[in-house]
Amino acid sequence: MINLLIFLLYILVIFSVTYYYRLKRERPTQKNYLVSNRELGTWDVAFSSSAAVFSSAGVLFAFGLALAFGMPGFGIMVAFLLTPLLLAIFAPALNELAREKKILTLSDIIRERFGLYSEKIYAFISVAFMFGWMVGAFNINIALLERFLEVDKYFATIISFSIVITYLTVGGFRAIVKTDKLQFLVMLLFSITMVSFINNPVPVAETIDFSLWFSGAFWLLAPVFFWGNIANTAAWQPVIAARNGRVARNGMLLSVILGFLFYGPIIWLSSTFARDLPGINPNLALFEGIGTLFPNFLTPLLFIAVYAAMMSTLDTSLFYTASNTIKNLFPKKLKENLNEVALIKLFLILFAFVAIISSFFIEGFVEFTIAIFPIIGITAFPLLFGLFTKLPDKGVFSAMILGLISFFYLFFFPPENSLWNMFPALSTGFVILLLLFFKNKN
Repeated sequence: MINLLIFLLYILVIFSVTYYYRLKRERPTQKNYLVSNRELGTWDVAFSSSAAVFSSAGVLFAFGLALAFGMPGFGIMVAFLLTPLLLAIFAPALNELAREKKILTLSDIIRERFGLYSEKIYAFISVAFMFGWMVGAFNINIALLERFLEVDKYFATIISFSIVITYLTVGGFRAIVKTDKLQFLVMLLFSITMVSFINNPVPVAETIDFSLWFSGAFWLLAPVFFWGNIANTAAWQPVIAARNGRVARNGMLLSVILGFLFYGPIIWLSSTFARDLPGINPNLALFEGIGTLFPNFLTPLLFIAVYAAMMSTLDTSLFYTASNTIKNLFPKKLKENLNEVALIKLFLILFAFVAIISSFFIEGFVEFTIAIFPIIGITAFPLLFGLFTKLPDKGVFSAMILGLISFFYLFFFPPENSLWNMFPALSTGFVILLLLFFKNKN
């Protein structure tokens, strides 16, 4: 009963925040729906980016990595922490370009710098990644509700679907930003609470062994997540929506600090999970740890914190999947007599429905995340180079097609050595560098 009451309180707060920050009587335009009229302040950028980059990865994936790879799993998490620092360097340039050209999405930036072909393939890759991320988030959301509210899978599905669709259709990007702020605060509270109440934790000194952190699996997987997060649409969108370049940069720098506050305890705690839950399925590590390593009275609070983390992943991935599809992939002729915001809302529902069905077929969130992350790394080099230079449209398009072919080959025929997971990003980057070389030579 207490689990249900806390869950209902969480939903009430989320819907109240959404209603307060809804579009109110504004006409639903692309600008106010997709970038909240470019009004985001430093804290908005910081919390929204933090929730996008650190949420599900920090709460569920980190514990799974510790079980699957041991201490190198901690080093892999460092890649997540370093990403906002690099994004902060490029944030002013991206924000300035977005404001100057009235750009609303990352795919728009690619079209502006390279051309239509590059935009389409870039949007397709972003949508494919965000859809996969959404499928994983629904999978965990439903499992959480099944486990802690003791409801069946189908009722849990209806609950998760209804919550995210309601506040996204009502508030758009503004609702995401404001609820992300709340949800990341809940996640920080979760991290601090776990540190305070975990039974018999591993001493901090035993956790900090950098020679083991940066060894083995770190060199195989950390670059994949580092490059992948550089092109994470959800991390960049707050930068595009920031008031100015200074706000965008400061918001990303603040995001780094928030990440350290969140990840520090998570890394320490996951070492205790690895010690006390040997041999357990990495996908179940957090669920089992909450039930066995903490006092029973904390279970409802820890449950709602994990749910908040997954919800912040779900709303951003669903929003960007629908908005990029309509804005950058939907045929222009079909949009001429239709309201694009209304179309985005329709596709929110359609994508959520398909993602829920797909989520039933995922066997493990940790493995699924490792499998899909290389696809977004394909877009990292085009995005970064596109901020500062223009290159031939068909050349950039071909580079990303090569990366996409590499990804699908590795996805369906995974090699024994995970180092190959970097190949989609590196093959794309190699072609981009060749284009830049010949451009400068001419």
